[in-house]
Amino acid sequence: MLGDRYKHKGNFFEVLHIAYSKVPFHRGENIVVYRDEDGQVFARFLEEFKSKFEPVREG
Repeated sequence: MLGDRYKHKGNFFEVLHIAYSKVPFHRGENIVVYRDEDGQVFARFLEEFKSKFEPVREG
């Protein structure tokens, strides 16, 4: 998953990092840190990310 490209609503994103949440009520959940083609960085919980983003198959 790390370094892989994903697509959402016609836009492409690259996964930069998987973080571990220590925030109350979300403790222990994984967070995906990703960036768009313009370099903006975003974060979402892993389960939400998986449900909305589809992997881009290279080749």
